[in-house]
Amino acid sequence: MKKSFLFLSVLLTFFFATNLFAQNFQTGKFSGNYQSEGFNLNKGEGKRTYSVEVKFKKAYEVAPTIILTVNHLNAETKDGVRVRYEVTTKGISRDGFLIEVATWEDSKIHEIRGDWVAFNE
Repeated sequence: MKKSFLFLSVLLTFFFATNLFAQNFQTGKFSGNYQSEGFNLNKGEGKRTYSVEVKFKKAYEVAPTIILTVNHLNAETKDGVRVRYEVTTKGISRDGFLIEVATWEDSKIHEIRGDWVAFNE
């Protein structure tokens, strides 16, 4: 009887911990390239931005913390030395957020890809 109770307790703890973990973390990918609608990072000079809207599969109770990573960048500059870019989040809410990719001066971005993680403690 004690072993059954212990086993059931461990099983329930694992079940609730797994569900809690699954509810607190969401992940996804983002990308943009010269074929994406509104993409202007490969043209012109000066500051240009491109935004990607992210909607969570399940809304959070409060706005989560977001971590972004870039895992692919196809870019060029006239001088061939410096590629200028910045990837930031905007408007983080319970339901989603915007990823904004910016470049400036003579940098040209032809494609960018990355991942995001959203979590609450």
